[in-house]
Amino acid sequence: MLPVAPTTQVASLGPLSNVGLAVRTVLTNPFTIPNADALSSTPARYLLLTTGFYDFRDYYNIWAKAANGKTASGTTNLDVEVFEISMDAYDTLWPLWGKEMRLMLEFWELVGPEKSWSTVHGDDVMVRLQDLLKETGPAMVGTEEAFGELDWSSV
Repeated sequence: MLPVAPTTQVASLGPLSNVGLAVRTVLTNPFTIPNADALSSTPARYLLLTTGFYDFRDYYNIWAKAANGKTASGTTNLDVEVFEISMDAYDTLWPLWGKEMRLMLEFWELVGPEKSWSTVHGDDVMVRLQDLLKETGPAMVGTEEAFGELDWSSV
């Protein structure tokens, strides 16, 4: 149940090990800013850490495939349905964080994946971790693989 359309796209980080990979990569291979000497101020540098963007419906179906037969009940053929509910219903469902989560989800729905994680100043630089890793070798662990490696027996 989401306060946005099931086709809204979400960025997936994959497993937390991807964060460690990102930190190590940035510390050992800092990326430079093209033409930085010609700029009046030092632009910010950002690292986009995502294994990809998924429709919520697809994202939860990836989970269902990975958890199939591995939950506490042993249920197979998990069927996931993602549907949109009203903003008020979402806020009531999640009283502590509902409004903050809803605003974030609405922003993602409004701007789409291209702008949901982007820089705000013209000289700022955003680099994708995958682009830095092309030079260093190790690969990020993808969402499907990450879901497959987790223990779902408590669910």
